[in-house]
Amino acid sequence: MSNNKQQFNTQIKKRIYWVLLLLSAVGVVSACILTLTVAMQYSMRQAEQMICDLTDTISESYSYMTQDEYTKMLAHLPDNTRATLITQDGTVLYDSDAAASEMENHLGRPEIQQAMQDGKGEDIRQSATMNTSTYYYAVSLPDGCVLRLSRSYASIRSMVLNTIPGKPYTHSALCTSSHAHNIQWNISLVFGVQYEYHRLSCQCFLFGRHS
Repeated sequence: MSNNKQQFNTQIKKRIYWVLLLLSAVGVVSACILTLTVAMQYSMRQAEQMICDLTDTISESYSYMTQDEYTKMLAHLPDNTRATLITQDGTVLYDSDAAASEMENHLGRPEIQQAMQDGKGEDIRQSATMNTSTYYYAVSLPDGCVLRLSRSYASIRSMVLNTIPGKPYTHSALCTSSHAHNIQWNISLVFGVQYEYHRLSCQCFLFGRHS
Protein backbone atom coordinates (compact mmCIF):
# COMPACT_ATOMS: atom_id res chain seq x y z
CA MET A 1 0.00 0.00 0.00
CA SER A 2 2.79 2.39 0.89
CA ASN A 3 4.45 1.82 -2.49
CA ASN A 4 1.19 2.50 -4.30
CA LYS A 5 0.71 5.64 -2.26
CA GLN A 6 4.21 6.83 -3.09
CA GLN A 7 3.67 6.17 -6.78
CA PHE A 8 0.36 8.03 -6.65
CA ASN A 9 2.00 11.00 -4.90
CA THR A 10 4.83 11.01 -7.47
CA GLN A 11 2.34 11.05 -10.34
CA ILE A 12 0.40 13.90 -8.72
CA LYS A 13 3.62 15.91 -8.26
CA LYS A 14 4.60 15.34 -11.88
CA ARG A 15 1.19 16.49 -13.07
CA ILE A 16 1.36 19.59 -10.89
CA TYR A 17 4.87 20.29 -12.19
CA TRP A 18 3.80 20.05 -15.82
CA VAL A 19 0.70 22.15 -15.22
CA LEU A 20 2.78 24.86 -13.55
CA LEU A 21 5.36 24.68 -16.32
CA LEU A 22 2.62 25.02 -18.94
CA LEU A 23 1.06 27.99 -17.10
CA SER A 24 4.48 29.64 -16.84
CA ALA A 25 5.09 29.16 -20.57
CA VAL A 26 1.67 30.61 -21.39
CA GLY A 27 2.40 33.56 -19.11
CA VAL A 28 5.76 34.25 -20.75
CA VAL A 29 4.32 34.03 -24.28
CA SER A 30 1.40 36.27 -23.30
CA ALA A 31 3.80 38.82 -21.80
CA CYS A 32 5.89 38.78 -24.99
CA ILE A 33 2.84 39.30 -27.20
CA LEU A 34 1.49 42.09 -24.99
CA THR A 35 4.85 43.87 -24.84
CA LEU A 36 5.36 43.67 -28.60
CA THR A 37 1.78 44.81 -29.27
CA VAL A 38 2.09 47.85 -27.00
CA ALA A 39 5.49 48.75 -28.47
CA MET A 40 4.14 48.32 -32.00
CA GLN A 41 1.11 50.56 -31.36
CA TYR A 42 3.22 53.22 -29.70
CA SER A 43 5.79 53.14 -32.51
CA MET A 44 3.10 53.36 -35.18
CA ARG A 45 1.61 56.43 -33.51
CA GLN A 46 5.08 57.97 -33.55
CA ALA A 47 5.45 57.08 -37.22
CA GLU A 48 2.14 58.81 -37.96
CA GLN A 49 3.32 61.93 -36.13
CA MET A 50 6.57 61.96 -38.11
CA ILE A 51 4.56 61.84 -41.35
CA CYS A 52 2.50 64.80 -40.12
CA ASP A 53 5.63 66.76 -39.24
CA LEU A 54 7.26 65.99 -42.59
CA THR A 55 4.12 67.07 -44.47
CA ASP A 56 3.89 70.34 -42.52
CA THR A 57 7.57 71.08 -43.21
CA ILE A 58 7.36 70.35 -46.94
CA SER A 59 4.19 72.43 -47.29
CA GLU A 60 6.04 75.52 -46.02
CA SER A 61 8.30 75.53 -49.10
CA TYR A 62 5.42 75.45 -51.60
CA SER A 63 5.23 79.23 -52.09
CA TYR A 64 8.94 79.47 -52.92
CA MET A 65 9.02 76.89 -55.72
CA THR A 66 7.52 76.39 -59.11
CA GLN A 67 5.15 73.44 -59.35
CA ASP A 68 7.72 71.50 -61.38
CA GLU A 69 10.40 72.08 -58.72
CA TYR A 70 7.98 71.09 -55.99
CA THR A 71 6.99 67.79 -57.60
CA LYS A 72 10.67 66.98 -58.17
CA MET A 73 11.26 67.47 -54.45
CA LEU A 74 8.31 65.22 -53.63
CA ALA A 75 9.82 62.49 -55.79
CA HIS A 76 12.77 62.28 -53.39
CA LEU A 77 10.84 61.61 -50.19
CA PRO A 78 11.70 58.58 -48.01
CA ASP A 79 10.97 55.13 -49.42
CA ASN A 80 7.40 53.89 -48.97
CA THR A 81 6.16 57.45 -48.37
CA ARG A 82 3.63 58.37 -51.01
CA ALA A 83 3.09 62.02 -51.99
CA THR A 84 0.06 63.38 -53.80
CA LEU A 85 -0.62 66.95 -54.96
CA ILE A 86 -4.30 67.76 -55.51
CA THR A 87 -6.08 70.85 -56.89
CA GLN A 88 -9.08 72.60 -55.33
CA ASP A 89 -11.47 70.67 -57.57
CA GLY A 90 -9.91 67.32 -56.62
CA THR A 91 -7.82 66.77 -59.74
CA VAL A 92 -4.57 64.93 -59.03
CA LEU A 93 -1.62 66.96 -60.33
CA TYR A 94 1.09 64.62 -59.09
CA ASP A 95 1.39 61.26 -57.38
CA SER A 96 4.65 59.53 -56.55
CA ASP A 97 3.21 56.01 -56.92
CA ALA A 98 0.84 56.29 -59.87
CA ALA A 99 0.20 58.22 -63.07
CA ALA A 100 -1.73 61.33 -62.00
CA SER A 101 -3.65 61.48 -65.29
CA GLU A 102 -5.09 58.02 -64.67
CA MET A 103 -6.21 58.68 -61.08
CA GLU A 104 -9.80 59.44 -60.14
CA ASN A 105 -10.91 62.72 -58.61
CA HIS A 106 -9.87 63.01 -54.94
CA LEU A 107 -12.27 65.73 -53.84
CA GLY A 108 -14.43 63.28 -51.90
CA ARG A 109 -11.58 61.81 -49.85
CA PRO A 110 -12.13 62.51 -46.11
CA GLU A 111 -8.64 63.88 -45.46
CA ILE A 112 -8.89 66.19 -48.50
CA GLN A 113 -12.27 67.53 -47.40
CA GLN A 114 -10.99 68.10 -43.88
CA ALA A 115 -7.82 69.83 -45.12
CA MET A 116 -9.85 72.18 -47.31
CA GLN A 117 -12.13 73.07 -44.40
CA ASP A 118 -9.71 73.10 -41.44
CA GLY A 119 -6.28 73.39 -43.06
CA LYS A 120 -5.27 69.84 -42.09
CA GLY A 121 -6.88 66.43 -42.36
CA GLU A 122 -6.15 62.77 -41.77
CA ASP A 123 -7.73 59.40 -42.41
CA ILE A 124 -7.01 55.67 -42.18
CA ARG A 125 -8.50 53.38 -44.82
CA GLN A 126 -7.80 50.65 -47.34
CA SER A 127 -5.87 52.07 -50.28
CA ALA A 128 -7.23 51.01 -53.66
CA THR A 129 -3.84 51.67 -55.27
CA MET A 130 -1.62 49.97 -52.67
CA ASN A 131 -4.25 47.42 -51.50
CA THR A 132 -3.33 47.83 -47.83
CA SER A 133 -4.46 49.79 -44.79
CA THR A 134 -2.90 53.24 -45.12
CA TYR A 135 -2.49 56.38 -43.03
CA TYR A 136 -3.17 59.64 -44.91
CA TYR A 137 -2.30 63.16 -43.80
CA ALA A 138 -3.13 66.25 -45.87
CA VAL A 139 -2.51 69.99 -45.56
CA SER A 140 -3.97 72.91 -47.48
CA LEU A 141 -1.47 74.98 -49.48
CA PRO A 142 -1.56 78.77 -50.02
CA ASP A 143 -3.12 78.57 -53.50
CA GLY A 144 -5.86 76.17 -52.38
CA CYS A 145 -4.17 72.97 -53.53
CA VAL A 146 -3.70 70.13 -51.05
CA LEU A 147 -0.53 68.20 -50.30
CA ARG A 148 -1.07 64.69 -48.98
CA LEU A 149 1.50 62.23 -47.69
CA SER A 150 0.62 58.64 -46.89
CA ARG A 151 2.29 55.49 -45.71
CA SER A 152 0.96 51.95 -45.57
CA TYR A 153 0.78 50.30 -42.17
CA ALA A 154 2.45 47.25 -43.69
CA SER A 155 5.61 49.28 -44.35
CA ILE A 156 5.45 50.87 -40.89
CA ARG A 157 5.08 47.46 -39.22
CA SER A 158 7.95 46.13 -41.31
CA MET A 159 10.15 49.02 -40.19
CA VAL A 160 9.26 48.43 -36.55
CA LEU A 161 9.98 44.69 -36.78
CA ASN A 162 13.30 45.37 -38.50
CA THR A 163 14.43 47.27 -35.41
CA ILE A 164 14.13 44.07 -33.34
CA PRO A 165 17.38 42.10 -33.11
CA GLY A 166 16.90 38.38 -33.73
CA LYS A 167 13.72 36.56 -34.61
CA PRO A 168 10.62 37.58 -32.58
CA TYR A 169 9.67 34.00 -31.73
CA THR A 170 13.10 33.04 -30.39
CA HIS A 171 14.36 36.22 -28.82
CA SER A 172 13.62 36.20 -25.08
CA ALA A 173 14.58 39.86 -24.74
CA LEU A 174 11.23 40.78 -26.26
CA CYS A 175 9.68 40.03 -22.89
CA THR A 176 11.56 42.82 -21.13
CA SER A 177 10.30 46.36 -20.79
CA SER A 178 13.77 47.70 -21.65
CA HIS A 179 13.62 46.02 -25.05
CA ALA A 180 10.18 47.47 -25.69
CA HIS A 181 11.72 50.87 -25.00
CA ASN A 182 14.49 50.06 -27.50
CA ILE A 183 11.90 49.29 -30.19
CA GLN A 184 10.19 52.63 -29.56
CA TRP A 185 13.51 54.49 -29.57
CA ASN A 186 14.70 52.80 -32.78
CA ILE A 187 11.57 53.64 -34.76
CA SER A 188 11.75 57.23 -33.47
CA LEU A 189 15.37 57.42 -34.61
CA VAL A 190 14.66 56.02 -38.08
CA PHE A 191 11.76 58.34 -38.79
CA GLY A 192 13.48 61.22 -36.99
CA VAL A 193 16.54 60.99 -39.22
CA GLN A 194 14.36 60.87 -42.34
CA TYR A 195 12.30 63.83 -41.17
CA GLU A 196 15.34 65.92 -40.24
CA TYR A 197 17.07 65.15 -43.54
CA HIS A 198 14.13 66.32 -45.62
CA ARG A 199 13.49 69.31 -43.38
CA LEU A 200 17.09 70.46 -43.84
CA SER A 201 16.88 69.75 -47.58
CA CYS A 202 13.90 72.10 -47.86
CA GLN A 203 15.69 74.79 -45.88
CA CYS A 204 18.84 74.48 -48.02
CA PHE A 205 16.77 74.75 -51.18
CA LEU A 206 15.02 77.88 -49.92
CA PHE A 207 18.32 79.43 -48.84
CA GLY A 208 19.73 78.80 -52.31
CA ARG A 209 16.79 80.54 -53.95
CA HIS A 210 17.05 83.61 -51.73
CA SER A 211 20.85 83.98 -51.90
